[in-house]
Amino acid sequence: MVKPWKRKWGPVRLSGTVGRFLGCLLFLRTVVRDVLSRLNLEAYASRNIGELSGGQRQLVFVAQSLVRNPKVLIMDEPTSNLDLYYQFQIMSLLKELSVTERFTTLLSLHQIDLVARFSDKVIVINDGCVYDYGTPEEILTAQMFRDVYRMNTEIVNKGGTAYVIPISQHHCCPG
Repeated sequence: MVKPWKRKWGPVRLSGTVGRFLGCLLFLRTVVRDVLSRLNLEAYASRNIGELSGGQRQLVFVAQSLVRNPKVLIMDEPTSNLDLYYQFQIMSLLKELSVTERFTTLLSLHQIDLVARFSDKVIVINDGCVYDYGTPEEILTAQMFRDVYRMNTEIVNKGGTAYVIPISQHHCCPG
């Protein structure tokens, strides 16, 4: 059976019979229930979004995106203002879902530890231009941190993940 959030379906049309319209609504309800179940959000289904924590809200936003059956999921700072637990939960979930549901995830992140841990590919933007592109191991280098962040760093590789230790600000001498 095809998972409801993977089925191809178009916008709900208001023309046609009431039965067809109600059928579309019931189908959407099924899709929403399945996505809420997949993300373990059933307990939040009847709560006001304002009553949820930041992490819970981010999970709801991911669920809203999945209901739409994306080919590409684009998120801007999905882990900002979240505690470490929810940062890891959101990133683990996005990584898992992009693999199992076969969609591309494009995120903007400033948390280098999350970039190193969860990214397959990294694009570094500096002054509005692409500085470099590649795997985290290729991109997260001391030279990149000097050039882009003006920081002297030490890169420690542990278990296949790069950890960045800031050492000092890098002051470049004027020409």
